[in-house]
Amino acid sequence: MRGAGAGLLPPVSVDRGGKPVLPADPLRIAQGACRAYLDDAAGAVLSSGPDGLEGGWIPGYFVFLGTEAGDTFLCNATANAQVWVFARIGAPLQSSAPVG
Repeated sequence: MRGAGAGLLPPVSVDRGGKPVLPADPLRIAQGACRAYLDDAAGAVLSSGPDGLEGGWIPGYFVFLGTEAGDTFLCNATANAQVWVFARIGAPLQSSAPVG
């Protein structure tokens, strides 16, 4: 069923001027926007955090998602549910020894 992901996002609040009000938990909003891109597949957040962009950029969040089928996705989304990147990737790099 396409479009079912919209239920993962809370309603957007606006101020009296019609501008969106920042959510109380912007990371959760970004995670929900990324999960909505999975269509019908169930996905779990493996890791997430601020993407580090500053200045003229809209602050965003990276989100790694894993599916029951074993696929891993990288997503970058904002607190107002704009998805900038969504791509299937290989498993994230893991190492028991520190690099460097």
